[in-house]
Amino acid sequence: TDSMPSQPIDDVTAARDREVFRRRFVGIVAAGAVLRLLYLVVVKSDDLPVGDEIYYSQQAIVIANGDGFTNPFLPGGPAANHAPLTAAVLAPVSWADDRAVFAQRALMTMLGIGVVAGIGLLARQLVDRRSALIATMFAACKYSCSVAWLRQLLARRLDSFTTNPSAQIRLDSM
Repeated sequence: TDSMPSQPIDDVTAARDREVFRRRFVGIVAAGAVLRLLYLVVVKSDDLPVGDEIYYSQQAIVIANGDGFTNPFLPGGPAANHAPLTAAVLAPVSWADDRAVFAQRALMTMLGIGVVAGIGLLARQLVDRRSALIATMFAACKYSCSVAWLRQLLARRLDSFTTNPSAQIRLDSM
């Protein structure tokens, strides 16, 4: 006699599709995490803050020191020219005086990885699996795959070749 599958074909196919989606989704999020962490460690680890990053970093340090939302550049003055959430989120990791900026960037990197996953999950709920994977890929690569990042990374590598005599010898012998 013919043996009947324990589940209808549609249920088996749906379960397989869910598993394929999960694996692809996790892979994309993991790749995005690796790119973001590489960016943090390779490109941004020794950079000084620029732009709004200066304000948020200093404001977080002021909050961590117990001075609340006071202007980090005018002691005692109110700090109302930037939204407070970013500085408040950064405050708990801003106690490390010598590496506060790196700790702040690391926290924002972790939050960014969570946002990549969140965008994919939201797209899955609102649209479908394929759209969710596409949205997750775009979110994973938004900053990690940017031309500016690649240009900056290449410039750093080229700088190390021009300042390292042994690297110059290798380049000259090519």
